Amino acid sequence: MLRVVRDAAGALAEARQMPIDLTIIDVRGAADEIVRHTCLSLAAQAETRASPILLAGIAGDPASIAHARDSGAADVLRDPFDA
Repeated sequence: MLRVVRDAAGALAEARQMPIDLTIIDVRGAADEIVRHTCLSLAAQAETRASPILLAGIAGDPASIAHARDSGAADVLRDPFDA
């Protein structure tokens, strides 16, 4: 089942409702601290701790990728990408 939410609060609320196999976060235009908070919050919840996080739309430079991994992302999809 695919669930789409529009903001960090919605994502965290949804994560508490049903098991999640994978979380994909489109970070284009999102503030770094919101993305970091969301990733760390998902990692802190017992229900979502084991679920990998994919950050889509990050810049391809090494610093951005390192920041994504430090925030808890299992992997990244660099911007630009074709959907």
